[in-house]
Amino acid sequence: MHTLETLFSVLCLLTAVAYVQGHGNSNLYELLTDDKTTFLSKDFKHRVRRTTIVEKGGEKINTTFAESEENDQNTNTTINTIDDHRYYTSKFTTRGQSYFIDLTNGTESLPYEGLEIEKHEILSKAYLKAAFVALKFPFYFYGNKVQRVVVTTGGFLSVGPLFHAYAHVVHYIAPLMANFNPSIDNSTEILVGSGKDIFIVQWKNMQMNNTVDGSPKYDFQTILHENGTIVFAYKDVPVSPVKLPNDTHNVTIGIADGLVLSFVYDKGGKIHFHNYIYSYHRISLPLRNPISGSAFILDLEPTCIRQTTCGACLNKNNTRFNCKWCPSLQRCSNGLDWHRQSWMSRCAKTAYDDPEKCSAQIPGKDTNTMTKKKQSSNNGALIGGIVGFLVIMVLLIILVMFYYAYTHPQSSSGMWLIEHRPAVLFSKARFNKVPDDQLL
Repeated sequence: MHTLETLFSVLCLLTAVAYVQGHGNSNLYELLTDDKTTFLSKDFKHRVRRTTIVEKGGEKINTTFAESEENDQNTNTTINTIDDHRYYTSKFTTRGQSYFIDLTNGTESLPYEGLEIEKHEILSKAYLKAAFVALKFPFYFYGNKVQRVVVTTGGFLSVGPLFHAYAHVVHYIAPLMANFNPSIDNSTEILVGSGKDIFIVQWKNMQMNNTVDGSPKYDFQTILHENGTIVFAYKDVPVSPVKLPNDTHNVTIGIADGLVLSFVYDKGGKIHFHNYIYSYHRISLPLRNPISGSAFILDLEPTCIRQTTCGACLNKNNTRFNCKWCPSLQRCSNGLDWHRQSWMSRCAKTAYDDPEKCSAQIPGKDTNTMTKKKQSSNNGALIGGIVGFLVIMVLLIILVMFYYAYTHPQSSSGMWLIEHRPAVLFSKARFNKVPDDQLL
């Protein structure tokens, strides 16, 4: 098991350096992080099944998406693209005005009960800053349960088991990640809308860093739904994102997830903690696509970690992944999620993918737990037997000593028995032994 983990880390390290070097500054957002974090990655080459429908004058034409830098700005043309990314299915539409939920209009015009809107005053006037915001509902990102997110000034959310210096490289939800600087313009706002089943972050009047007042301003948002759906909606896109500079900061649209491996080691008499972050999947959406009024919709596909029973986990019709069931953790996984470390330490040898083994389990229990209880019961019986044997031996020794004292009244034990026989102990007259030097 340890050998497998070691090989896993070594393979990741072989690909990490080249990837980080190709992604600009790797230490932009410093919230709650340290220098003991290593980013690991791999090449993301997965097949994307794409269906594109172009509507012109009411006529639908199936076609391959044009490889141009910008979409057709003609309002009479509607482009809908559907991509299958395995973990998510993404849809892009140039007619996405209905997806944009303008938080500047207040809650009265919005059809969401209990939605609370707040302008984040600090982020709206800061540069390269981030802040935690709690969710009112459990949101599932790649199937992993999320209770809070980190809102950044860079046009993206950080979503992961911890916040780290590589937030712009992995564990992100990015409607438009770029080198934005809200402190340039007083009209810039970062708004947060939080409801019982919806979470919205709007970046309004965002300008790129090192620009002057009057430069193009972007207005866009991301929307998280309780069912795991993610929406990127764009109100104002004055310049195509493909033309934004990326020399000091990534320019990205999409999502990425990874897992964290934490290790503790002793170095020079001091305890050190080190986190290895391995990015296992990324969806990079085309920068050329967004125009004013467009939207991306990413629907979460069923994943292993969302399956809560052995039967559901090993049902091949429920997910497209090679799921395995771990009886000791009562968890379903393909080994790539936020719980990989516990999976490798406790499930690497015991997890199985045979549905017939599910029926052999007692509901609510697993074979490992039953084995441990049986071993505990056997250990208790052994200890009880030893204690019983010792008690019997002590009783036998006492009986032998009593017999010897009774049959040898002149011995010390025999004299003690005579002096302490019941007739003497309970009689009113007590006779005490007189020392030899006081006898006449």
